[in-house]
Amino acid sequence: MAGFGKGSRSGAGRGLVESRRKPASASVKSGYTGSMNNHDALPIDLMVAPIWPQWQRLSRLLFSGQIAFNSELARWETTEFDTEHGVRLRDRTMQSKYRVTLDEHLTTLRDRSQFFEVILIKAYSLMDAHGRYVRYILDSKKFELLYRVPTESELQIIFDIHLTGGVEAWGGKLLTELGRDWRIIDGKAGLIQTSILRNAFAHGYVSATQGMLDAAVERGASLPLAAGDPIALTFEQCRLHLSRIKSFCRRLDGGLINLAKVNSQGQ
Repeated sequence: MAGFGKGSRSGAGRGLVESRRKPASASVKSGYTGSMNNHDALPIDLMVAPIWPQWQRLSRLLFSGQIAFNSELARWETTEFDTEHGVRLRDRTMQSKYRVTLDEHLTTLRDRSQFFEVILIKAYSLMDAHGRYVRYILDSKKFELLYRVPTESELQIIFDIHLTGGVEAWGGKLLTELGRDWRIIDGKAGLIQTSILRNAFAHGYVSATQGMLDAAVERGASLPLAAGDPIALTFEQCRLHLSRIKSFCRRLDGGLINLAKVNSQGQ
């Protein structure tokens, strides 16, 4: 990495570090081996559905990534150079010949849409996987899977399940079977909007098309865009989309918990 010029000063991380330690939870998140015939389903926080450890990692990546971006920007924006526009950066630990000018580096750090798009695509894939997991439990009646990790053979069956239609179709079917409605963050229309934008990012669209807007209306939603408008994500928008997805998945979980309780009481 290039050295500092005369009068350089580093403001790395200034005002960005805040340490708060929470007490460890006494809840055991896995390893439940009891039966479901005790006439009482366990709390939702004890569920060991495969989505939630991955969701925690993804959420931390979103927030830690934002902290890292802000910290790196603060580091360079508070550093003075005699010839700032001639500075080139290189990280030798990457074992690569890649070099970038400081101007290009800062421009990349300020435009984080692609980072947030990748986060959203991953989050949506977790929701899809969770839908297959819920579908398997409903079909197999293996409610004990709420509190134990699926076996390899069960995971393969879950992986092979095909959810038909858009999220409003397969998601609506699951909610109906679970006795739940679309009372999630921004409702069904909000999740459809998230679905359309996720598909656009996954297929490389950089601007909204009329077909995209028409599809949103046909599916019962809308996009805050006009044909030709660029599509991108900010940190706040990415958080909103992830909140919608998490809200929907938790709605499914709540239905499963209640159904497991009803099933155990009938035994």
